[in-house]
Amino acid sequence: MVVKLLKEDYKKIIFAFLTTLIVHFIKLVNYFPTWDSLGDGVDLPWKGMTNHGRWFSGILKRLLASQYDLQWVEGIISAVFIALTIVLILRIFDVKNKVCQILAIVTFVTFPSVTSTFAYMFWTPAYMCALFMGVLGVYLCINCKAKVAIPVAMLLFTLCIATYQVYIPFSVTLFAFYIATKLWDSENKLRDYKGPIISAVIALVGCAVIYYVGGKLAVSFFNVELTSYQGASTVGLMSVSQYIIAAKTSFMAFVNYFLTLPKVGFYGAINAVIIGFIIAFAIKFILLKKDIKVIRRICILLLYSVLVPLTYFFYFASPDVFYHRLMELGNYFVYLFVIIILNRYYDEMKQFFRRALICVIALLCFYNFINANIAYQSMHMSYERTYFELSEIMMKVDELKTEDVPTVALVGEFEEGDNAVVASPYITGAAIDNFVQFPMCAKNFSKYYLDRDIVLATDEQIEKIEATEAFEQMPTYPQNGSIAVIDGIIVVKLS
Repeated sequence: MVVKLLKEDYKKIIFAFLTTLIVHFIKLVNYFPTWDSLGDGVDLPWKGMTNHGRWFSGILKRLLASQYDLQWVEGIISAVFIALTIVLILRIFDVKNKVCQILAIVTFVTFPSVTSTFAYMFWTPAYMCALFMGVLGVYLCINCKAKVAIPVAMLLFTLCIATYQVYIPFSVTLFAFYIATKLWDSENKLRDYKGPIISAVIALVGCAVIYYVGGKLAVSFFNVELTSYQGASTVGLMSVSQYIIAAKTSFMAFVNYFLTLPKVGFYGAINAVIIGFIIAFAIKFILLKKDIKVIRRICILLLYSVLVPLTYFFYFASPDVFYHRLMELGNYFVYLFVIIILNRYYDEMKQFFRRALICVIALLCFYNFINANIAYQSMHMSYERTYFELSEIMMKVDELKTEDVPTVALVGEFEEGDNAVVASPYITGAAIDNFVQFPMCAKNFSKYYLDRDIVLATDEQIEKIEATEAFEQMPTYPQNGSIAVIDGIIVVKLS
């Protein structure tokens, strides 16, 4: 199967690979850190993010691209998995039209969730590999016999969710989209696809069991506790009212992604046009087309409209969840649906209408390409600000220190400056002003980039410092006197 894939689709794989390198080139050849890479990118432990339920993340990252943050290596490996993933998706939906293939590939590569993943370049190889494993599991359930598909897909799904949970909802939605698409035109009924459905269900149930057991073992082995972040420690333990709140949060996150409410802007306008096309398509090719499949197609279209928002709610079901860009990859299915329509009705559409739709999708891709590089420019500015501000702080620390490795207390949050460039839609991981306000990041940045080793003050020490009159009278950084010695500890008052 692998040989067949490479032989038949090598041109699309190469195109997707090169497109990924071009779109995200500036990130691949520069070091723009995030709090994750500054915290763990120096020497990632095998436990990775086990405390987030991602007990295979550290293992996979170290196996693919070492324990260090190697931008070019991570970028190349990630581009390979992205190329293989999107080509598998094209095969699943049998997208044959060359124009549609190009649109599907470029839309995926420039998609904001992919850009946000590249912002966290340290984790990108593991995350993109997890996504590929999820999509490959779906592909196997569709194309292979149960005795092969079930155990292999079960393993792939388990490693996928144990690396990053959000890719399992993506895979489930992918499979449901496949079934719905197959029922669109054919005379087949749902029971005609019971083989793939049974394989997928068994594989997913087995995956859930293995993931749960593996998570318990990993938490015990690495001696960590699950964090409350994104509901990782409370999934399935909420009340009915909390689930209702989570559902509302999920739906609003879905709507805000496309329309960038409350300020719609250019990106929201493009999405509004695409949504308008879906409505126009529903009227022309479903309601006005008199055949016996009208009811079936209406039901399938309604299924499509429900599936994508469900990708939000599927795993991260928490009333306090924050849906950042990495978690919103499922929104790609909205654009994929339009491209599948274009592929299916390419010759039936009027030339003007077809060309207009292609231009709108191409414009969206170009906008996302520009937006990705705006985000990376913002990361570059963040790096430069951090370097300058920590250099200045460390110079003053050197003047005050009374021991070889001083104890430093960074108290408060840094007042953010004005960003010259702001990505829209917002790219998680690319909008931090600087890393001074994150103590562990500041410590690692100082040690490995400024050659200034420090010991961070404990929470108890900081509480005592904040209670002193000397601290109350200190001005905030960067004013004179914002760095002082209190009880033998060098205090930097950030706010």
